[in-house]
Amino acid sequence: MRQLSRSLITAALPLSLLAAGVTQATEVDLPGTMAWTAYGTNSSGYAQAVAIGNMLQNQYGTSVRILPGDNDVSRMTPLKQGRVDLCACGIASYYGAEGVMMFADRDWGPQPIRVITTSTASFGLSLAVAGDLGVETPADLKGKRIAYIRGDDALNKGTEAYLAFGGLTWDDVERVDYPGYSRSFDGIIAGNVDASFTTTVTPPAQQLASSPRGISWPVLDPD
Repeated sequence: MRQLSRSLITAALPLSLLAAGVTQATEVDLPGTMAWTAYGTNSSGYAQAVAIGNMLQNQYGTSVRILPGDNDVSRMTPLKQGRVDLCACGIASYYGAEGVMMFADRDWGPQPIRVITTSTASFGLSLAVAGDLGVETPADLKGKRIAYIRGDDALNKGTEAYLAFGGLTWDDVERVDYPGYSRSFDGIIAGNVDASFTTTVTPPAQQLASSPRGISWPVLDPD
């Protein structure tokens, strides 16, 4: 764990200098090669990691190798083992630092993780539902087939929150397990499952929208 902590701190120092401005670019001393984990290849998170890697290559000559992972465990494990320098992760990084949920285990948490940068955007988080089902609110999900992503509590907790908004739990729907979130969208398009938690801008959601099933986003009634 100490080795992981040192690795993260070493990586954080030069990256933090990127925000100092172009005038200090000559002071940045990045390694020649870095390895990161990120979301799957057809995700917006992967595209962001690749874009940052291209910038580092063009501006500082640093080659960044991106290792895609289907779920939180597959993204965090290489970081835990010291095989990568950084993880372009989501909320699971906080779970790992706090040692909660899937990381509440002697072999996992808490991990000495440090957040060196975050991003904000205007996209939404929601359950993407096949558009041919007539689902308009979370309550309409009763009896539907809902994707559960193994090793990805971040997405599953979002799903549970949407179900709870409609007065539902996993007991009220048919849970369908998938090893990764992108595969759950393949399942929706193929007609094997009906909904999966995601962002509104991710490529799998766009693929579902352009498929024969279409896409719908349950409305959350503010009242």
